[in-house]
Amino acid sequence: MTSAALDRGAHLRRALRLEVFTVGWNVLEAIVAITAGFLAGSVALVGFGLDSVIESISGVALYHRLRSEVVAGNEDSNEARERRALYFVGLSFFLIAAYVLYEAATGLLQRERPSHSAIGIGLAVVSLVVMPVLGWGKLRVARQLDSRALA
Repeated sequence: MTSAALDRGAHLRRALRLEVFTVGWNVLEAIVAITAGFLAGSVALVGFGLDSVIESISGVALYHRLRSEVVAGNEDSNEARERRALYFVGLSFFLIAAYVLYEAATGLLQRERPSHSAIGIGLAVVSLVVMPVLGWGKLRVARQLDSRALA
């Protein structure tokens, strides 16, 4: 095995660890946000949780793409897997945008007053720390792997 192949394998393993953390974080974030949103009657917080569900689905698709490369070890089909993962990631962003647009329009038209939740505020603060660090790590590995889907 060449040095480049060993390096790629190490980068793939790091990317997989980052995706496992991403999915785990998003699942936890979804549970907390949706529960707190229902308890507080906050549509925005429930929406934040549903966004985390969609991000989890995207993360699972990306994990599958990276894992299939590790298992198969065949770079010939990487481009097809990358396109498929990029499609799912892109689709998830469109779903998030559609949901946010729907919720914003509904809230505006119904003149809903915003509600708040201490748990929701705490979750947002922690997410403001965790997500940029996670994103930076994924971007670094994405550049090393030349993965648009991971980026």
